[in-house]
Amino acid sequence: RAPEIISEAVSLADRFERVSDFRSGLCALDIEPEAYYVLCAYSHAADCAALQAVLDKSWAYAGMVGSRTKIDSIFSQLRQKGYTNAQLSRVHTPIGLDLGGETPAEIAVAIMAQIIANSMESKNNFKAYFFRRASCFLRGFALYYWLFLKKMNGWDRIP
Repeated sequence: RAPEIISEAVSLADRFERVSDFRSGLCALDIEPEAYYVLCAYSHAADCAALQAVLDKSWAYAGMVGSRTKIDSIFSQLRQKGYTNAQLSRVHTPIGLDLGGETPAEIAVAIMAQIIANSMESKNNFKAYFFRRASCFLRGFALYYWLFLKKMNGWDRIP
C-alpha cells in the first residue's frame, strides 16, 4: 500500500514497523515477549508466513482472522513444517469473542474483548468470570444503543 495510506491508518499506533517479508521481517524485529498479535494480512500465504514467525517467538496472545477453511489450511501447512498441535492450539481462531457482531467495528470490539479477557486471565485467572461479564455487558450495551437509536429516530414501536 501507499505510504500515505499506511501512515494515516496507523497514526494512533505506539509503534509501526514496515516489513517486506512477514516471516523474516517479524522474526528480525525485537518485540517484547508479552506482545499481542492480531493476524489479518492480505492473503492466506501472508497470514501463514506471519503466523509462522509469531509461533517462533514468545507472546501473550495471537489470533488470526479467517474462515475455518482458511485456518485449517494454514494449520495443516504449519504441521507439515513441524509445528505441533499444542503450539497451534494457543492461537485464537476464530478470533474474538462471539458477541454476534457482523460489522468491522463490532468484530474489532469482539477482538479487543478477547484480548482483554486473555490479559485478565494471565494476570488474575479470571477467564470464566470475564467472558460471562464481557459478553453480558456488550450484548446489553448493544441492545441499549439500538433502543436509543430507535427512540431518537422517532420510532415508538419496536418490531
